[in-house]
Amino acid sequence: MNIKSRYAAIPAALMLAAGCAGLSATAGDSPATGAAGGAHAVQAHDDHAATGPATVTVTGTPTDNLIEAAEAAEHSNYCAASNLPPGEGQANKGGTCVSTPLGEIAAHPVRVQASTKSFINLAGRAIKIKILVADNQGPVDLNAFTHDADNKAGVTLHEFPGKLDANGRPFIHCHLGVTKLTNGFPGELYDGAFSGVQGFKGEGIVATINNLPRGSFRADVYCSVPGHAPLPTALANQVQAFDTLDLRVVGRH
Repeated sequence: MNIKSRYAAIPAALMLAAGCAGLSATAGDSPATGAAGGAHAVQAHDDHAATGPATVTVTGTPTDNLIEAAEAAEHSNYCAASNLPPGEGQANKGGTCVSTPLGEIAAHPVRVQASTKSFINLAGRAIKIKILVADNQGPVDLNAFTHDADNKAGVTLHEFPGKLDANGRPFIHCHLGVTKLTNGFPGELYDGAFSGVQGFKGEGIVATINNLPRGSFRADVYCSVPGHAPLPTALANQVQAFDTLDLRVVGRH
């Protein structure tokens, strides 16, 4: 079976037990530093700092295909007549207008698989989530760190559009967010835990969540273009780069 047909359907048992080594991240959405394959120091940035009581550690195989230099931001004139403030590179809860174009869109969608051995967990015990990110060619490198116009990592929201590599595969990074469920409905913020998932190859990623309190939660894994816009697809009916798990934490803490 060739790699193209193998990943066309992403079977459930697809190499999720691949060895994990070399790279770890604390809650935040920031780049690793140092040579690929060695220990990488990661710092959380203010706009991605964890807002909940839990912490997240992400491990996986480092990618040697990092895109760490920001290109010039691109904007259209779409928002010229809007009464809302411009939304590139900044967060505004009052609403914004974003003029960044979608950019390049891959012919084949990126798909995400998140899995865990236990959907009901005892308080105080770590929750491990295995993550696979792949397209029709195989695992996709999570290689696009976000930047602002001053080439500072981890703060861009929508300044940079989608971009493809020489093989027609998108430059992306991903996130893990955990939000509390109320009557089965998620909140507006990932207030349980939040972390960037980037700098890794797309298979063999493990996110470990510690100190999640008692309650019902939804864990989302989703991927973005070099800015934080959701990864677009070429067709409306193509699968989105997103997966979700519902978790419960029970017992004493």
